[in-house]
Amino acid sequence: MDLKRKEAEILDGLMDFQRATVERVFDLFKSDYSRVLVAEK
Repeated sequence: MDLKRKEAEILDGLMDFQRATVERVFDLFKSDYSRVLVAEK
């Protein structure tokens, strides 16, 4: 399985706000956050 291709496939299917959430959470984890709460309305 090509993980980079699968990642691109998944990210391409997201709406703008979903992609922004993914990028923000990823940045937080890279900044040593160990937990993040994402809530849906």
